[in-house]
Amino acid sequence: MLRRTKHTREECLAALRRLSEILGGSRPTAADLRGKAGREAGCPREHVYYRLFGSLEAAVEAAGLSDLPTAKQKRLSEARAEVRRLFEEALAGRKFLLEREAVALVRDLSGCGLPPDTRKALLREVCQEKGVRLVSLPTSVALYAAASWLASQPCRGMLPERVAVRVALGEEAARLLELALELGSLAAAARAAGCEVNEANKMVIKASRRAVRRLTGRAFVREQQI
Repeated sequence: MLRRTKHTREECLAALRRLSEILGGSRPTAADLRGKAGREAGCPREHVYYRLFGSLEAAVEAAGLSDLPTAKQKRLSEARAEVRRLFEEALAGRKFLLEREAVALVRDLSGCGLPPDTRKALLREVCQEKGVRLVSLPTSVALYAAASWLASQPCRGMLPERVAVRVALGEEAARLLELALELGSLAAAARAAGCEVNEANKMVIKASRRAVRRLTGRAFVREQQI
């Protein structure tokens, strides 16, 4: 039996539309045409489209499919929407986010299909939309608690009155920590206040530990973890 080699324009366009349906309503690409989905749709080989339409892109346009996203674009769009949803969920009720928390959020979604730089940019975008400030602080549970309370953000289920937090911290430490939340890091706050960074870090951490003991009646242990 002789194999048919002639295809009409209408047959080629119908095959492209079937391929689009198989791809979930996506715009067919040359890779799709050559792959399993293309064979399933009964698509002729790519050179047939070039012969009849001048290019595959022209054939896709003639089939009314040129405005659709490709399957890859759809996957990336869906992945982006899901990552955004997860970031919004993680930032719900937050006033600030530690830089190392941001790194962990981006790392934990490594299997989502988006590259790291895209995830980082998306997290910053969501932070900006939600009014969440990215802040760099020395690693200390007590310091994180004090900063959270000053930002009216609960920590470990507690949210003491802001005035009580400032009193427990002391005027200098409270002022530096509030400035850190505003400028994005305790180092920037220390420089802005004309303080030596290491000394400012030690002073604010010590004041935070004291404030936590005073406000909670106990110390937060394992200071290296937040």
